[in-house]
Amino acid sequence: MTRPRLHLLDHFLQEAPQRRKALLIAMTGLVMVILVAAGIISARVAEGHGASSDKIAVIGDVIAGATLLLAVVAGLVAVLAYAVSTGAPNLRVKVGCEGNQFRQPTIDLAAGEDLGSPRDYELTILLRNISSYSARNPVVIVRMMALSFVDLAPGLAWDTTGRTVFRPQEALEVQWDGGVDYSVHGHSIRKLPPLRLKQLTCRTRDPSQPPKPGRGVFRKQVIPGFEFEILAEGYRRVVTVPVKIRRARKVIFSGDGWRDWM
Repeated sequence: MTRPRLHLLDHFLQEAPQRRKALLIAMTGLVMVILVAAGIISARVAEGHGASSDKIAVIGDVIAGATLLLAVVAGLVAVLAYAVSTGAPNLRVKVGCEGNQFRQPTIDLAAGEDLGSPRDYELTILLRNISSYSARNPVVIVRMMALSFVDLAPGLAWDTTGRTVFRPQEALEVQWDGGVDYSVHGHSIRKLPPLRLKQLTCRTRDPSQPPKPGRGVFRKQVIPGFEFEILAEGYRRVVTVPVKIRRARKVIFSGDGWRDWM
């Protein structure tokens, strides 16, 4: 899950660089005021009447108080710096398919073609960090929803991590690891390696056909799609990208909730 966000710091420190500059000037001014005040008070005490031992004791108290205030200011600056450097990222995903770049992923069927006809399918995936904090060591897991595939195209950065129980030759989950040296910087976009699924098959019931007898999830009419689990250090987000299916250009599955960036 994402870390609790420090909204005040996000607003004050991250979204307006001029405010960070103003904060730095204010902290510097506060340090100068403490030092000047300590010097003036010590000078007044030294010029005043009284025994030298008493003056030295008072000046020592003034210096100790000024030191304590400076330590408090230094602690506050350290806390602000830690908050700025350890905030959580905020990642969005954009998905496109071959021949339909960065629109809703679509499977086109010919007239009379069976919904479960296998086909090779390629996804293009972008990650966008809308936060000011870097997403370090990102991982993307893609799970099939009412879909399955036989294997991945060789030589790519994706790994098959989940298969069906009753049909072990069919896979349901893939994973991409960016690695410890990979990051998605704040307010930037990264393109992931293409995800090429071999013999992608839709496992939901065709709404144009009457229900068939039998039990199990593959007999149900489920909106097909891809579930994306996006991970980074201190961050987790899950989104579902529905797949549009058309037969002879007529939409038979569409799904709700699709957006350009999800």
